Amino acid sequence: MFVINGTFCNMLFLLHNNLNNFTIAYIILKILVMAERKLSSTNYYNQAFLEEKCALNELIYLLSKRWMTEVLFSIEAGNNRFTSLKDDLEHISDHILADRLKLLEQQGLIHKAYLPVNPPRTEYELSAKGAELSDLLDGLCNFAETQMQFQQLTTLIK
Repeated sequence: MFVINGTFCNMLFLLHNNLNNFTIAYIILKILVMAERKLSSTNYYNQAFLEEKCALNELIYLLSKRWMTEVLFSIEAGNNRFTSLKDDLEHISDHILADRLKLLEQQGLIHKAYLPVNPPRTEYELSAKGAELSDLLDGLCNFAETQMQFQQLTTLIK
């Protein structure tokens, strides 16, 4: 027995008068094959191999997500509320910011504190592990700025 996305099942249920059983079965089979293809893709196997080879690969994969390091550095700079983070990182969407905070918390890099005031507040702070990682990343930033020569995006646009 397979479990299929509830939203998709609801959509099929709403459309069932317009679709015959063969069409519904075909759509379900196509989704299952697509899901299996993703799990058996070369990219999936390559990522799994790299993660097993060295934990650094997994850390780099986490940190390479857009906005991840900026959120970490912004919290370190004292922006400990969602709105202050959003203001500091003005182009980040609410969805991405919430996702990055969740990932950082899951990895133990930040702590999330609920303050029982009126109205209730949530604040974020770096954990000891997050502070250590931030120091290491700061060293990498200094290396990149002094030792590497990258073209700036604004230079490429002109």
